[in-house]
Amino acid sequence: MANAISKDVQRLDWYDNAISWETRPAETTPEGFLVARVPVTSIGVFQYRNDDGTTRRELRLPEEVFAPESMDSLKCKPLTLNHPDVKIVTPENIGELQVGSVGSDVTGDSYRVYVTLSATKQDAISAIRAGTNRGLSCGYNCDIEWTFGTWLGMPYDCIQRNIRYNHVALVPAGRAGDDAQIRMDSAGVLCDPLKNFNEKENNMALQTIHLDGADFQAEPHVIAALGTAQTRCDELSKQLEKFRSDAAVAADEKKTLETKCSTLQGERDTLQERLDAMEKEMPGKISAAVQSRLELVGKAQKAGVEVRNDMADQDIKKAVILKKFPSANLDGKDDAYVNARFDCACDLIDQDGEEQSRHDAADHVAATPGIKTAQERLEEAKRNYNARMDNAWQDDTPNK
Repeated sequence: MANAISKDVQRLDWYDNAISWETRPAETTPEGFLVARVPVTSIGVFQYRNDDGTTRRELRLPEEVFAPESMDSLKCKPLTLNHPDVKIVTPENIGELQVGSVGSDVTGDSYRVYVTLSATKQDAISAIRAGTNRGLSCGYNCDIEWTFGTWLGMPYDCIQRNIRYNHVALVPAGRAGDDAQIRMDSAGVLCDPLKNFNEKENNMALQTIHLDGADFQAEPHVIAALGTAQTRCDELSKQLEKFRSDAAVAADEKKTLETKCSTLQGERDTLQERLDAMEKEMPGKISAAVQSRLELVGKAQKAGVEVRNDMADQDIKKAVILKKFPSANLDGKDDAYVNARFDCACDLIDQDGEEQSRHDAADHVAATPGIKTAQERLEEAKRNYNARMDNAWQDDTPNK
């Protein structure tokens, strides 16, 4: 798997090594400018501080430091007094930031890169002469290859690639110590900017912080880091409290849902029992309903009412009533009223049927030759009886 690479990462670097023969003390030009030949960077493992306070070791390989594209990018770059807050020098801010320049004679040996510097502004010249800003630090961009290993016995966490310079800064003390600084003439006494830097660090005003009922003194950046950590701790505590609150709410909601679920299960079981009972009763009810429908249809047909399949029972009953009582008003009448009128209509229809049957039978007898009617048979029986009574005295048969 290829190593991960972070593109175009900005670096402000210096180095620590012995003075090279290519270093030449600063000289004053007729105009009052200062010109010096100095080492500005080198190969090796440089250390950086991560945001969390830990140390990161970045390897600057010879093939990257002495690459022609990298060394050419250092030519004619601006010289600044300290690194600018904006990190890089641009055409828009160079008039404000530039205090000199790097020459075009950029060279290197097996370890260092050398340039000729010229300081042309008075504040930079004064800082160099006073010894407050003789350290050198390059500002550049590079790509970071995230791979670790050991180089010449020195462990590293990542490798710098594609180094491209933006400026060189005059600083109180370079990262690499007193080698990365401008030298004055050989008779002059070199200041120790690293010592000045350390003294400044040691003399930094301490601040007081109150912790757990006691006062402690610490450097401002330590207190600031503690404050950041405390803020983060407070945020995490709030998140934890919110999580606990959400968990309690979720538990209550779960209990409520479980209660609702139990209630629904009880209702479901009750409905299931009712459904089972209805399924047992359904065959008998269906049979009774069919029988009732057939009887109703039979009565309607007897009344001469045409029954459609889509007619409800009450509609059939109303049709039977109107058949027998055409002037009946059934609007708004309830089922009890309709049922009572229907029963009356059916009774009358049955009576009419019986009367009609008798009439039909009489008509049939009258229309059939040789068949005597009941009245005729009655009159004939009476005549026969009278005749027997009249002739009874002539009957000499002994009584038995």
